[in-house]
Amino acid sequence: MQIIFASVSYRRVVADLRVTSNDIYRRLSVDDFNKNTTIEKLKSQAPSVEINVVLSQSENDDIENEELNIWEGSTIKLEEPLMAQMNYCFYLPDEYLESYLLQVSDIQDVNTIWNIIKRDFIRLYRYELWGGNTDDRSISISKIKNRFDFQFLDAIRDVGRDMFTGHDKLLRDVLEFFIDYDIRKDKDKSEKETNDEIKVLHDEFVQKAEPLMDSMMKRLSEGKKVMLNYSDSTGANFDKTYPDFSGNLTESDLLAILKLIVKDKIGIEIPATHNGLGYNNLLYISLLLAKMQAESDEDFMKINTILFPILAIEEPEAHLHPSMQYKFLKFLRQNRDNHNIKQVFITTHSTQITSAVKLDDLICMYKESGKIRIAYPGRCFDDTEEGKGSKHFVQRFLDATNADMFFASKIVFVEGIAEELLLPVLAKYKGFNFADHHIVVINERGRYFEHFLKLFDSNNKYSICKKVAVITDRDPVRKTKGSKVFSTCWPYEYDVDEETEYKINADEAIKKYKDHPNIRIFRNNTIYGKTLEYDLMFYNTTSDILIIDSLANINELQQLINIGKFNDTAKVIINKCKNKTIKERLLPALEKIDWHVDIKYKSLLATRYLSSLGKGENAFELRLKLEDNLESEKPLYLNIPPYINEAIEWIIQ
Repeated sequence: MQIIFASVSYRRVVADLRVTSNDIYRRLSVDDFNKNTTIEKLKSQAPSVEINVVLSQSENDDIENEELNIWEGSTIKLEEPLMAQMNYCFYLPDEYLESYLLQVSDIQDVNTIWNIIKRDFIRLYRYELWGGNTDDRSISISKIKNRFDFQFLDAIRDVGRDMFTGHDKLLRDVLEFFIDYDIRKDKDKSEKETNDEIKVLHDEFVQKAEPLMDSMMKRLSEGKKVMLNYSDSTGANFDKTYPDFSGNLTESDLLAILKLIVKDKIGIEIPATHNGLGYNNLLYISLLLAKMQAESDEDFMKINTILFPILAIEEPEAHLHPSMQYKFLKFLRQNRDNHNIKQVFITTHSTQITSAVKLDDLICMYKESGKIRIAYPGRCFDDTEEGKGSKHFVQRFLDATNADMFFASKIVFVEGIAEELLLPVLAKYKGFNFADHHIVVINERGRYFEHFLKLFDSNNKYSICKKVAVITDRDPVRKTKGSKVFSTCWPYEYDVDEETEYKINADEAIKKYKDHPNIRIFRNNTIYGKTLEYDLMFYNTTSDILIIDSLANINELQQLINIGKFNDTAKVIINKCKNKTIKERLLPALEKIDWHVDIKYKSLLATRYLSSLGKGENAFELRLKLEDNLESEKPLYLNIPPYINEAIEWIIQ
């Protein structure tokens, strides 16, 4: 069985039911309550903490009778998948409620009430544990508690003291389990045969150990007399008693002297204490998993077998290189699949870890309007073919860079490398820094944003509700009626011929999300726009701020900028263009379209600029130039396209 749901009421979420320190249960304090509780609620009732944990039968998991017996009275669903519930409540007993309400009745400050609870009432609180989904708290879960093993590794941990020698409990427990492991795991032997064979080995050890102890005692015999004479002199010997030494050498004694070492391929040995923290954390976790395997082994632990081993790790990236994080996750997954552990919980801010797990395994916690919310990315997609396709696409798309979308406060989806590189710089021209607002720009490498928007659609109860802007190109296309294939066209070639069919990008999506509470789509001007690079030049024709050294037609562009209008001189320059397609299409189309001459000039320059750029390779150079310009003493003015302006202002709000 596995934990599928945990609800926590009247306080913030905690990681587990039993918070331990040095194996001692930690008592909750005032700071464990929900401090957002209103003063009215605090004055009407004493705060309490209630945690309800629902466990469900895992897929392909056969529940044995022993497991069923320990859940007696706690089951809430008897047909498969079986479900059981455990409950915890930390509360002020009824006999103290009247006193509490009296003390807080006239208080007008919420902090004063918390101080009263801390001073006068927190010590009176009790906790109760019970099973089932009823208010009957008499259903004991003592059998269940003893079958759980919750191992928690926090982010800042010194693992050395627990594992370097056999004297340390963790290593000793693991060694004692794995001694004679080959015999105990031989399924062809009966239990009696296994025990008999281990007994023979034990007896052989005892026979060999006795001479060693006899030899040691013989070597101590004379020195012992001198040493113990002091006890006689001090009066410790009386009533015919006197001290002596005795002992047996056991397997455990020998295991205790073993030390964990690291050995390289040429035989050099160094103590594990000389390793780095990250390496030793991996060693520690491997030993911990071995211990959990031992405690879950019914043949070894008998009636004390752990049925529900759970491993919780806080921020493993604190000690592991990114490449090791992938390997570590693979290692944990194998242990889970081999049933050495039932469940693994990892809290992380690592994009490497996030991108390496399945969407179904992700649980996202985020804050919205001051409240903690929980999202389940794997459940954001419906069970239709479209939903399954979107889920598969998002899963394949995730990598360490794109997984940033789960951690950012706001997201801007863009179609290509140019938008990804330039948008943060354009925001700076408006006085905004995306990093300060925890905004991430995600390059979806095409028009696939509808797949990702399912993750953030606030109309879906499982989604991650955060503000999402989509910036997409208008990119007009056309085809002759009856033809199957659309081809790209320039804005001034759009909708000029009745025999041609035209289409622009994202019309339906813009309508769909027009009034959406947290998602908005931004696109270029519906008449003059095409792409980001096209629009940048369209709105900046009087400056060479966009002219970079790697442009294919830099001289031609500078000449056109210097002319400053659509006239015969500009036409002559275009007619000298080596690109035959541009020359034959550009001027005739601009001559034909009924636009203002200034718009024609802007379109002419934007066309030549876009056709002079490679597919994104110039974006990095342009980004550097724009950043340098912004930091210069007399920066050139940059006119940001309106749709980019709107997107930046909306996402910043």
